[in-house]
Order: sequence, then structure tokens, then C-alpha cells
Amino acid sequence: MKFIKKFIGKRPNFQRSSKAEQDMALNGHRDARIALAANVKTSPEILYYLAEHDEDTGVRHAVISNPSTPIQVSSFLAKDKDQDIRVALANRLASLLPELDRDAQTQHYKIASEALAVLALDEVLKIRTALSAALKNVHNAPPKVALQLAQDVERAVSEPILRFCLALSDASLIEILSDAPEVWKISAIAAREAVSEKVSDAIIETGDIQAGTALLENENALITERGYGKIVEHARDIIEWQRPLALRKALPKEIALEMSGFVEAKIMQILLCTQQFDADTVLDIKRNFHLGLEMLETAEESETLSERIAKHVREDTLSDEVILTASAMQDKAFVIAALAKLSGYKKEIIEKIVALNAPQPFTALIWKAGLSMRTCLTLQRELAKIPRAKLLYPRDGVDFPMSEEDVKWQLELVGAEK
Repeated sequence: MKFIKKFIGKRPNFQRSSKAEQDMALNGHRDARIALAANVKTSPEILYYLAEHDEDTGVRHAVISNPSTPIQVSSFLAKDKDQDIRVALANRLASLLPELDRDAQTQHYKIASEALAVLALDEVLKIRTALSAALKNVHNAPPKVALQLAQDVERAVSEPILRFCLALSDASLIEILSDAPEVWKISAIAAREAVSEKVSDAIIETGDIQAGTALLENENALITERGYGKIVEHARDIIEWQRPLALRKALPKEIALEMSGFVEAKIMQILLCTQQFDADTVLDIKRNFHLGLEMLETAEESETLSERIAKHVREDTLSDEVILTASAMQDKAFVIAALAKLSGYKKEIIEKIVALNAPQPFTALIWKAGLSMRTCLTLQRELAKIPRAKLLYPRDGVDFPMSEEDVKWQLELVGAEK
């Protein structure tokens, strides 16, 4: 801080400097003025004068490099006519920021911030690029300056800030993501050292494959259950997501079960080797995987939907596992046909209940079909597309949260029971 404390003082007052310094600043030849500008013992007011009035760029460069130069010179050097001077100032201010405590040196931080804001709007790309490179690893970079650089149209300016700068808030990152940004901007945010759940959700909402891959590969990215649900929903068609999804640590078992219904054997092996599931869950995952293979083979044999349902009925295999696997494989027609068979309702009634996107009648339907509440919870999300906030959850972890009377009443309301 002793070094920083030298950056104080008001507008230069030649009364505080020696006659020799004054004469050198006003009349000295170039080399002498450069030496004067570089000397840490030169009075602050002389350095201020040289920064503001000396026409030689070498002198002004020396002033910027001098640790005794008052930070107030930044106000006009940020608009210096020489590009290299402005670049030097950007680097200088960035190096000072970590030592400028916002509480102890409020005025100095404000001066630095204002100068950086001017440089962030510089018309010359070289200046903004240099500023971005200088600020990307500065933890207390002015947030408004960081946001200005992050929103820059030039990749060389924006990308380093989006990728590394900790001064960008989650709100700023989400604002950028909501504005349909270029793919490289989304990927840069996805690869940040730390990505919060809210930012991860915003990245997933963009639907970008490259950014989604970067997010999954980022071990420090936090992903919500809802986020995982959206990812696995598309992972069947987006092959690039399957391996990094299987490699995610502490992957929710519901997501693993869903994946196991459609991934290849090599991804299945990665999934089982990476995750630390209990024996029952591992057994469920393996069973789901084999059911998926069987259903794929059945589909390849060109069986009709009614033939597939009839086969399961004959073999008494129209179970929770089979229906969950079909749902994971996005085989909506099979799930609806299976629910119709199990509940005894016409397909049109099932489709009507599904289209309502309402948790109570849908849960009543699953109860009527004789399936588990665990299956109901999954199908609420995948088939009925019920929002997370409206989902009905099992009572005591396994039981239906509705009485038999409630079930009957819900089904009567939709015309299923007459």
C-alpha cells in the first residue's frame, strides 16, 4: 500500500516542486524529460504536468510506468491521441486494481473505473483488446466495465471476459445469454471456472449443442435436476452429449435410468463405472438398458403398435420398467397405448388427460393403470409436460398423494368415469 499511497494529490502545484524539476519539465531536452518522468523521486505535480502537457510520447510512456505518478492522470491519458499510450494506461490500471481497496481508496478506485470505462468504449479495437486481456483475471474489475467488454461485438474483446472475468455477475451473464448471442459467447460462459445453477439453466435453454457439451464437460458447473432433465431429453438425438453426461459426477439416478434406455453399450459402461449407485439402482439401470435393446429390436422387426402391446400383455411384461423405457425413448405412442390397455380407457381419453398438462387427473390415470407413483412422477415430466412447480410428489416417498375417492372424482371430471 505504500506504493499506492503515492497516487494521491490534487492538480499539480509547481510550488511543491524544485526549481530544477520545473526547468527540466518546461525546457529540458527529450532524454532529460524522459529521465525526469521515469524518476520515482520526481514530485507528483511535475509528473502530472508531463502527462498532460508534454507532446513527446516517450515522456508520457515514462510517466505511466512511474509508480509515483498520481492516478489522477488517468482521466486525460484515457483520451490520449496516441494508441500505445492508451494501451499502456489500460495495462497500468489493471495492474493497480487488485491493490485498490474499495473502502480504503474509494476515490482512487472511482478514478480508475472512470478511466477504464472510457477505454472500454475506445473506437480502436487494439485498445479494447488490450484492456480485455489485462482485466480478464482481475477479480475486482469494475462490473460495468466488465459488462461493456463482455457485450463487445468483437470476439477478441468479449471472449476473454466471458470466459475468465469473475467481476461479471450471474445477472449479467444471464442477460447476455437471453439476447441470442453467438455460439462462441455461450460456450465461453459454459467453460467458466464456476457456473451457477441459474447460469447453467440459461445455457441449456439456448439449446446450443457445442455450449451444452462444454457445460457437461465443466466439472465446476452446477446443474439443476430440471437442467439435467432437459439435457437427457435431447441426448438421444445429440450424440455429443451422451459421453460427457455419463461422466458427470453424482449424476441423479433418475437421469441415469432414463439414459440407460437409449445409449449404446460403451456409454452404458462409462455410466456404470463413473457413478456410485447402490446395487438396486445398478440393477434397475442394467434392466432398463436391456429393455431398451429389446424394444429397439422389436421396432426393427416392424411390429405394429397393437402387436407390440399384445405381445407384452401375453408375456405379462407391460410393467413400470417397460413404460419408463418407452418414455425415455420418446415413444409417446407406445406409452399412450400402454396406459389405455392398463386403465381400460380409450386412447382418446388418455390423450385428453395428457393434453391437460394437469397433475391431478394425470396422477389419477396412472393410479387407475396400476403403475407406481415413481413412474407417475417421471411421466408427469416426460409425457404430460407438467411444470416442475406443479408436479405431484409421492407421499412418504412411495405412496400416491390422492385418496381413492379423489382419484375417482378427478377421472369423472375429465369424462373417463361415467
